[in-house]
Formats: sequence, C-alpha cells, structure tokens
Amino acid sequence: MLIYRPVDVAGPLPVCLHLHGGGYVLGLPEMNAPEHRRLAATLPCMVVSVDYRLAPETRAPGALEDADAGLGWLHGNADALGIDSQRIGVMGESAGGGLAAAFALYVRDRREFQLVFQRLSCPMLDDRSCTRADPHPLTGDYVWTPQMNRFGWRALLGCEPGSDEVPA
Repeated sequence: MLIYRPVDVAGPLPVCLHLHGGGYVLGLPEMNAPEHRRLAATLPCMVVSVDYRLAPETRAPGALEDADAGLGWLHGNADALGIDSQRIGVMGESAGGGLAAAFALYVRDRREFQLVFQRLSCPMLDDRSCTRADPHPLTGDYVWTPQMNRFGWRALLGCEPGSDEVPA
C-alpha cells in the first residue's frame, strides 16, 4: 500500500482507498502517484493505494480480498494513522473502478465495515466490448481493444467472457 497524506492538516482525516486500473492483469499503486498527491493536498484526505494481486495468477475474488485486507488494516490502525474510520470510501479507474464497485458490494455483504462513498472513473464493469450489432467502426480500435477486454475478463474469471462456462 502507498499512503498519501496532506501536510499540516490536523484532526482525523477521511480516506480514499484506491484500486488501480490495468485491465485486471497489470498495473501498480505507484502509477497514480501524481493524482493521489494532488487529491490528498486539495481535499484534504488521506489516499491509500492498495497493491492487489493480478489475474491470471490470481483469479476473482483475490483482488477483492486484498482490498479488504487493506480496509481492515486501516480500521485496525485508525488512531495511529490519524484517520476517521467512519469516513472511508473507495475509488478506482478502469479495472480499478470495476473492482471498486465490486468491493463496495463485497464490504456491504460482509457487514464488518462500511464505506461512505465510491468514485468510479470509466469502470470496467462489462465483459462485452460492444452492445450493438453495428458499433461505430472505430469502437475498440484505440487504447483498449475488444481483444484486450476479452483477455482481462478471461484472466480474472478463468473462463471465456459472455460464456456460460463455469470457472474452474
């Protein structure tokens, strides 16, 4: 985990627990460092970026369990960290946004802790690359292709996206 804390701010701080993007198969907590420093300074809040296990080496729910371990650590060390454990939210972009959405449900269902918000940026929520039979001709040609999308979901779930196959 990487921790970004505003300078010269007193009192218990709220926390944004961050899950990085990377198609579920790559990425590091460090890749959002400039944004996290800015957020910590301007909100002010503590930003904690979790290093979660990646697919395909670790399938679902491994990344959620790693995020949950981070949340448990925050709660267990709230006084020492100077945080308000009643004001913790989750955020993420792309695959991290998809994980953040899933994690909010995971936390809700476990009923051990509570999250107060979620911030999802371009969340990777759907294993389909297109929902129309006649997509725009450039859909998926840049940055994140349909092939990359299928690989990320297949790696995370251990099956072909959109199939009825049950993961092993």
